[in-house]
Amino acid sequence: MAWAAIGPDVGEGQEGEIVEDTRLGAILLETRLVPEKRLRQCLEIQALTGGSRPLGQILVEQGVITPRALADLLRIQEARRRVQHEVTAPQATTNAPNLLTAAIDTGANDLVLGEGRPPMVRIGGSLRRLTNDPTSGPEIWDFVRTQLGHDALERIAQRGALTRALPKATPARGRVTAFRHLDGLGVAVRLHPLELRTPADCGLDASLVEVMRGGRGLVLIAGEHGSGVTETFASMLHEASAAPGRSVHVLDRCFEYPTSRAGSMVTRRAIGTHTRRLDDALRAALREEPDAMFVGELDGPSVQLVLHAAEHAGLVVACVRARSATEAILRILSLCPPHEQDRARAVLAATCVAILGVQVVPIADASGLVVATEFLRFDDTVRDVVRSGAVRRIGSLLRVESAACGHSMDVALLRLVGEGRVKVEDAFPHATDKGWFLDAASECAGAKP
Repeated sequence: MAWAAIGPDVGEGQEGEIVEDTRLGAILLETRLVPEKRLRQCLEIQALTGGSRPLGQILVEQGVITPRALADLLRIQEARRRVQHEVTAPQATTNAPNLLTAAIDTGANDLVLGEGRPPMVRIGGSLRRLTNDPTSGPEIWDFVRTQLGHDALERIAQRGALTRALPKATPARGRVTAFRHLDGLGVAVRLHPLELRTPADCGLDASLVEVMRGGRGLVLIAGEHGSGVTETFASMLHEASAAPGRSVHVLDRCFEYPTSRAGSMVTRRAIGTHTRRLDDALRAALREEPDAMFVGELDGPSVQLVLHAAEHAGLVVACVRARSATEAILRILSLCPPHEQDRARAVLAATCVAILGVQVVPIADASGLVVATEFLRFDDTVRDVVRSGAVRRIGSLLRVESAACGHSMDVALLRLVGEGRVKVEDAFPHATDKGWFLDAASECAGAKP
């Protein structure tokens, strides 16, 4: 190991916090491989030598990390630095109203506009400039009026922000959010291809597709913002509404996906427009007894109603902002009053069919994104674990090779790395147990000829 290559690359912010996600100290804190107290001690040792000794060398000498773990972390650090110095996206020369078309043409997942700033697009997980020319205030105002309506600026002035789905004539699906900030008006556009992902692309196995087409019970989709939850939700809805003669209710804040299918009756209620709150929409939908209910992001007042619907209605699909199946269950329990949590665990154990965790990861050549999934099937073992309250055992159950109850996100990420579809450094931030993932990825790389 060439220690000089590591370099004293850890600094501190004005308030003593380690900054910059390309620095080794920041990566160590992110991975939680090193307690912050031990990291601070090593930084103090480095400071005593005038910053001349590399932090990596000190960490290994102190027995905080192994040389192999350090080598893996340094590869991730170098990859992040390369991304920061990447060339910009193909340049467009157009005004703000046409920037949306330019962003779609480059295959972007997001378009970000701000007054006095160059427009940015996110491609394959990296944020890049779309043009070098800053966007003026009048150009952004024109863009907002075009996409959100002639009265959009007045509504933003009153509410601070406004979100709507892209107009149907747009050659992509998605949503536009315009908001006020210190520098004026900002716009964030989330973009999806017109064609929905197939169930296979979303990680839905055949059993889950069958549940969508005529099963009963609760199915949860777990993921954070920007992790692919919306597209998975849309694919499941597409399958559920394919069967003829079904009544499907969709309750969400923004409909950035198609919902009409021949043979089924799809009723959409927009939270904030057709009803004030999600729990009000759920009560109304329960009275109408649909065959399937698709619910956007759950909140506190809506959780118990969703559990009630899972007990007494047909199919219920709901989204939970969580990084894993374990966190999804804990999140639902935390939204219930303490005296209702035992009953909530019992209802989850009895009614939940599966939890699908989703995360999008940049493809190795940065040309787009691929979906990684965590799949928890509720068999007898999982139901007993949930009833007993030992929910954190689920993670270890999922990491068992060929587990009957599904697979973990870490296993799915490792599989993508082994197939060469994604890079270790791109999969690493999304791993749940980062130490396990690094060790397994190293073994996988060592096994290759």
